[in-house]
Parts: sequence; C-alpha cells; structure tokens
Amino acid sequence: DVDDCSVQNGLCEQICTNTIGNYKCSCNPGYRLVDNKWCKDIDECSTENGDCQHICENSIGSYKCQCRTGYRLVGENKKQCV
Repeated sequence: DVDDCSVQNGLCEQICTNTIGNYKCSCNPGYRLVDNKWCKDIDECSTENGDCQHICENSIGSYKCQCRTGYRLVGENKKQCV
C-alpha cells in the first residue's frame, strides 16, 4: 500500500488519513469538509447565537461569547452573562 498522504498531503487542505488503497481528508475542529478536500470555517454564531447569552463573535476556526456593557461572562463554558 502506498501512503497517499505522503505526497502533498493527499491534496487535502488540512488533514489526510491514509487507508488501505485510498485516503480520506478531514478538517480541524471549527471547520467542515467541502468537496471532500477543502475545509471551510463553520460560523458557530449562525445557529442559536452559538449558545451565547448576549453576543457571539465568530472567528476563523472558532468563536467566543461576549457580554453587553455592564455584564461579565460566567460559568464553566463562558457563555452566560451576569
């Protein structure tokens, strides 16, 4: 079996996993696979405001919650504002 990932990462944009007789592309957390090779940022804020109570700020490969003026983030997941 040839390691298809050893040459140009199997043409995968992020992660190439070699399998017997083939290979598979995948993406890092915060991205989704497009056309079986490319990775596109997931806008976590587009679905239910990223579960943020106040403000959801999308970033490449991630997101963070923020609070309106006068409030602060609390809790283990830093999504609630008090």
